[in-house]
Amino acid sequence: MTKQRINSIDVARKAGVSQTTVSMVLTNRQGVSISPDTREKVLAAARELGYRPNSSARAISTGRFGCAAIILSTKAYTSNLPMGLLDGIHDTLADNGMHLNISRLPDEKLIGPDALPKFLREQFVDGLLINYHYHIPETFLEKVREDRIPYVWINHQLDADCVYPDDFQAARYLTERFITRGHRRIAYFVYPASVHYSDADRRAGYKRAMDAGGLRSEIISYGADEISNAECMALLLGRFGAEDAPTAVVAYGPWPARALMQVALRLGRGGPDDLDVATFDDQVLEDCGRNIATAIIPQYAIGVRAVEMLRQKLEAPELLLAPQAIPYTFADGETSEITA
Repeated sequence: MTKQRINSIDVARKAGVSQTTVSMVLTNRQGVSISPDTREKVLAAARELGYRPNSSARAISTGRFGCAAIILSTKAYTSNLPMGLLDGIHDTLADNGMHLNISRLPDEKLIGPDALPKFLREQFVDGLLINYHYHIPETFLEKVREDRIPYVWINHQLDADCVYPDDFQAARYLTERFITRGHRRIAYFVYPASVHYSDADRRAGYKRAMDAGGLRSEIISYGADEISNAECMALLLGRFGAEDAPTAVVAYGPWPARALMQVALRLGRGGPDDLDVATFDDQVLEDCGRNIATAIIPQYAIGVRAVEMLRQKLEAPELLLAPQAIPYTFADGETSEITA
């Protein structure tokens, strides 16, 4: 004999509350006031009865699937999904009774007629976390807004509904630390030159600190389509072998930092007092012969904030949320004594 499935009516009877109250507690509905005692009574009754929510019934009654999708591009290098970011998204969704759909979509699936509404229907998705950084189709954002789809863009700067790391302040801080240590010839180095907003923000933060210190800025930047890696190394050897070479460098990311360490070692400038380097990464850069002082990209915090913003958008799709810049943390290396 098949055991009868326990439903929300059974939980309501057991807890001595209304079915509406049970629904609000079990779906973790926001914006409603339920006393802690009542909430615990409902949860205890659900546990005792072995209640398992019926996702289909819940979707019909609430109009929600309890699912957010993170959208990735199929083009190489146009999307990046670090584990810290994924953890922040997953944990915050789980804390709110939601789950995650991860989808890699070609451009035509993003901008075709009725493409996004169809995707939401077919994948049982309530809203989008868009993790698409480079070469974004021109009409994509327009279509998302036209279709009134709740979305939050990750690691991309828009006028609203986006969250990203505060690259400007991080670069400014790294540069100010160099100045505090007594450096006067400080450069910013990026290779290959990036079209992502983070390069412009890091340059601007570096320059702001240099201007405030009355120092001359030096941007060292090469495009990958202009020179090869070997040619880049040759140019760096020439610049850092000169008498007026920089004594400290803010490097855009891990590859520029590693290149600088190779140059420093080949020139006999391997110690932190010979060439001070700081960079940006998800964790301390440790594979360069010595640890590099690193501005740690706040991936987990970005994931948490992205979900919090999306939940606001789900409640009010027309609401425009101010862009959110998440501060970095900083890790010491053998190059600088960095403190947050």
